[in-house]
Amino acid sequence: MERGRMSDAHILVVADSEKHADHLANHLLKYAGYKATVAKDDTPPPGDVDVVLVDVDRVLVSPLVGLKAQRRLGCSAPALLVAPRLNEAMAAQVFVLNIRNFLTKPAKDEELVEKIKDVLRLTELERGQKEMGERLRRQDEILKRRLDELDTMSRVGRVLTVVEDVDTVLSRIVDGVVYLTRADEGALFMADEQGSLNLRAEKNLGQREASTLSTLSNDSTAAGVFQTGKPVMRVGEAAGETFKVKTGYLVQALINVPIIIGTKVVGVMAVYNHGNKPFEENDLKVMIALSDYAAVALDKAQRVEALQQRVQEASEDTRKVFAHTDNLTSPSEAVDAQLKLLLSKKLGDLTQKQMDALKRIRLSMVRIKEINDSVRAIAETYQPEKRAKGK
Repeated sequence: MERGRMSDAHILVVADSEKHADHLANHLLKYAGYKATVAKDDTPPPGDVDVVLVDVDRVLVSPLVGLKAQRRLGCSAPALLVAPRLNEAMAAQVFVLNIRNFLTKPAKDEELVEKIKDVLRLTELERGQKEMGERLRRQDEILKRRLDELDTMSRVGRVLTVVEDVDTVLSRIVDGVVYLTRADEGALFMADEQGSLNLRAEKNLGQREASTLSTLSNDSTAAGVFQTGKPVMRVGEAAGETFKVKTGYLVQALINVPIIIGTKVVGVMAVYNHGNKPFEENDLKVMIALSDYAAVALDKAQRVEALQQRVQEASEDTRKVFAHTDNLTSPSEAVDAQLKLLLSKKLGDLTQKQMDALKRIRLSMVRIKEINDSVRAIAETYQPEKRAKGK
């Protein structure tokens, strides 16, 4: 049964009469089932006192001096005052000295015991209300944090889905995961074409924004998550126990979560804490949710970069086509001009066979020019610079 319940309460007796104090502690209260201790002015009270029973006979001679002494010695338990009357000086001290109830002398033993029960019931009720208030406060804090996480997750998701540069996506992911988990540090690892894990972005304690880089990683935890595709959360069991991560840093708590595009693990998100700052299960859930955003954003950014690369290559090919058509245009025009001159007979008469041959050659040159013009027109249609200007 909890301390402070009716049957096992501890009563501290403060009386201006030793005889009354002895009777209350060793007879009445003991018979009623309570543990009782007689207070001494120079001795600190027990730490488990539930009610202070203040028995006063001499109302006019410092009636509350004993209770004041116990308050100075650290006893904060609620008090029940039993006295012939409650004068003005005593009434002024009721709230200051935490006096919760008053019983006028002379009083029957049954009345005294019932008043003690009233004080205990009131204390128990207040304790329950305080605990309930504390639970509600904690729940309110948790709710506010969850709402903040949802709002931040939504904003991070919107930012990630519009960014088209891989390096920017990487740094935004690290910024978001560090903020949401309140971590000291964060990192993001990506696999290269050879399947090796590289540290691509990190945010250390004190940095405003994450920075991007490309460093071969020797982080065994991240490598394990990359291989298995399963998240990991670790906390040092012993005081001072640390884990070696990233490029040799030591931390005491970490979470690593895989980034999966389709069915393929392409990277790992990580957060770290120093000192006595363990992560919560909800931090792991937040990171798993964010990894989905990260996968979508990275997939989009990689596709955009690949498309931009293909456009660049197409632009180079187009420039080569223009160069070839330019090289072909001038000679074909020159040949056509010579053919026209020969067919005009300005350079002399030609036989009919010569005329027919020159006409066939000229028709072929016209066809070559048409093909050259068509190729150039097609190249102009797919020229990136002109397509961009036309939008």
